[in-house]
Amino acid sequence: MISNMRRYFSASTVKRVGVLGAGQMGTGIGIVASRVANLEVVFVDPIADSLKKSESFVQKWCKKEIEK
Repeated sequence: MISNMRRYFSASTVKRVGVLGAGQMGTGIGIVASRVANLEVVFVDPIADSLKKSESFVQKWCKKEIEK
């Protein structure tokens, strides 16, 4: 059965991930996906202020990591 399924499905490498919601949890997920899994991360949030706060947090976090 498995060999029959391989005809219909193929494996691919994930290169980019979208995170819905740029709040505290979404920002954390994005950081982990980027740093640990080496993925490009795209945040989607209908509230522009959330995106700005997330971007600011990520920039500050990156600066601290670089200084380490």
